[in-house]
Amino acid sequence: MATFFVGVLFSFLNVFFFKVCYVTLVINKGRCVSRRAFTLVELLVVIAIIGVLIALLLPAVQQAREAARRSECSNNLKQMGLAVHNFHDTFNGIPWLTRGGGRGSFFVELYRFAEQANAYELLNGGNSAGTKTGMAKSFHTNWDLLTADERSALASIDFMTCPSRRSGDGNAMKDTGNGRGPLSDYAVVLLVDASNKVPQGDFSTNEGQIYFIWDACETNHVENQKGGVRLAKTPSGCGTITGDDLYRSPSPRDSFAYITDGLSNTFIVGEKHVRQEYDAFGKCCDGMMQDGSYAYAQGNWQEYNVARTIAYGLARGPKDVRDTDGDGDLGGPDRDIAMGSWHPGVSQFLRADGSVSAVSVSASRTTLNQMGHATDGQVSSF
Repeated sequence: MATFFVGVLFSFLNVFFFKVCYVTLVINKGRCVSRRAFTLVELLVVIAIIGVLIALLLPAVQQAREAARRSECSNNLKQMGLAVHNFHDTFNGIPWLTRGGGRGSFFVELYRFAEQANAYELLNGGNSAGTKTGMAKSFHTNWDLLTADERSALASIDFMTCPSRRSGDGNAMKDTGNGRGPLSDYAVVLLVDASNKVPQGDFSTNEGQIYFIWDACETNHVENQKGGVRLAKTPSGCGTITGDDLYRSPSPRDSFAYITDGLSNTFIVGEKHVRQEYDAFGKCCDGMMQDGSYAYAQGNWQEYNVARTIAYGLARGPKDVRDTDGDGDLGGPDRDIAMGSWHPGVSQFLRADGSVSAVSVSASRTTLNQMGHATDGQVSSF
């Protein structure tokens, strides 16, 4: 259609601008004897036609650009899916959600298998400072040991950001404060055991009972998780070993065999909802949840930077506010733990088999829960 309108535009321009010089052309002995310029009416008609055609063309151009951005976003997720399978082939297991509180997350473990080995090494002793980084150290410790250029390198990994949200942003980071580190527009799909959900009320009191997800030494952190990506295997030193030594040699908790619903029937990564103006109702938690680093998970709501719950439905756009616990309070973490995207009408998800699907924002919670659960025996129609 855009080609048709362009053709029409050039046809009108050809007719009218030819008339500027030679509306009435009479050749007499090789020269023009009659010519005149545009009349005011003709000029206004041309301007009006051009305005109408531009108005028709602009939405088509914008739609084409968004289609390209959505395709690039889909390719980002596919790259993650390939990295997950390469990790599984190497370690016979699914990359862990996190190796421990404050330590490297699922996405950091993908670096080596997504052509980002240099980024991984920056966090594993390859930094230029005299004090070396290490995967067993807290991410905050590692981040503070990096130079500005090294931080920028981590914040410029293309497949971690969606172009619809961060168009042209090659330096996505939160450099100071809680939640500091590289930023992302993707999160692990989280589903916790609903039977452990406490009565609703004060969310600040109850949220930990529902969403603790980062400490493999805590039984409820492990047992509550029902998605395809879970914590690293519980370290043998729990209760006896403390500090960095506890996190030096993690191993995957699960292989693909754990996902009994089938790899094609389980979402493991999706786009996370980050509001366009997250402080419209008052900033929460030093900005940690809304757009904190994806590189680690720990308390104070910072786990939501790595994983988001699929249980509450999808955000319907960048300005949507999720009243996730149904108490009518839009403060606290309510508005920031859901999944969603900046693509019109859909949010994209990576399945465990490596394929990517665009899911309508109106998808039912029941269907989303089925796709987030790895072992419930329910197969969705997606």
